[in-house]
Amino acid sequence: MRVNSVGTLTYLKSFEADAEGRRFEVVLDGNFADRLDDGNLIFAPVSVEGSGDSDKLQGSPVAEILAGKDGDDRLHGAGGDDLLDGGAGRDRLIGGSGADVFRISARNDSYRTDSEGFSDRIRDFDPGEDRLDLSALGFSGLGDGHDGTLAVRVNEAGTRTYLKSFEVDAEGRRFEIALDGDLADRLDSGNVLFEPVALEGSEASDSLIGSAAAESLSGGGGNDYLHGGAGDDSLDSGLGRDTLAGGSGADLFRFSSREDSYRTSSEGFSDLILDFKAGEDRIDLSTLGFTGLGDGLDGTLAVQVNDAGTHTYLKSFEADAEGRRFEIALEGDYGKQLSADAFLFAAPAVTIAPLEVIGGTPPEQIG
Repeated sequence: MRVNSVGTLTYLKSFEADAEGRRFEVVLDGNFADRLDDGNLIFAPVSVEGSGDSDKLQGSPVAEILAGKDGDDRLHGAGGDDLLDGGAGRDRLIGGSGADVFRISARNDSYRTDSEGFSDRIRDFDPGEDRLDLSALGFSGLGDGHDGTLAVRVNEAGTRTYLKSFEVDAEGRRFEIALDGDLADRLDSGNVLFEPVALEGSEASDSLIGSAAAESLSGGGGNDYLHGGAGDDSLDSGLGRDTLAGGSGADLFRFSSREDSYRTSSEGFSDLILDFKAGEDRIDLSTLGFTGLGDGLDGTLAVQVNDAGTHTYLKSFEADAEGRRFEIALEGDYGKQLSADAFLFAAPAVTIAPLEVIGGTPPEQIG
């Protein structure tokens, strides 16, 4: 960050040039030297990943994603609004300062049996600031530990709180996670997430920014900007010429109608996906009637890359009554990366052949 000598312009700049000699720079009117921070600048969080062994992952003062994977890991987010996912194994998690998200991605990441405990332990959960993301596990809420709910239990010493299910899987495992301290009266749907958080826009042009938790972003009308942040998010921009960024995580870009993203013979109103990750993200077109990739005709979508290799287009060449042809733009060259696995298409129509009776007895011979 740099401010000019008279204090009228603030520059955000990189001194590293690309292959064509270009260096990133943004200019803001005014002196913002003491006013810009992580609260108003959105950067891609740094990812720190473990291995199949027992790892110790240490964060920094900025927002990070710490993923332990296998092994009995130790994760410490330090500063920043971090996302911590211990993965499999008996993990110990410390968020540090900031509004942190502790994510459990599978029920067998944290559990106990009748004889042993393999539950993860969160050392510093702050109910007023942190969140526990259980949205991928299928539990419906807090309750008695039965019928898909989780019970809240505190040990006799009042030093540890457990969220636990009393329903076992085929291998005798019951989901359980431990939090240091007596948090029985402070846990609720605001800090224990059982489904993605919903962020909804209006009919105007909105900017919806997600967090480290799993979220569902719906733009509504207008030319919206949607950014999922970290977490496995669902983004549905709705009507308008929208810009979407999933951020980190396995994100789903959903299109609910063909009028959400299209072009005509003279103008383009297609949505732009900035950071599609082939092999991880997906595009949901299941309600639009398209059946697969192809030549853009007969209910298929064609994949085309512009001459500069900077944008990839998914497009139909079949226009509706108003001359609109469905089209989505992806930033980057995905010409050789997209396959049917990246999409959710409508199921093809099943043709049922007329029923034919073979070898039956003529009606006049019955009885």
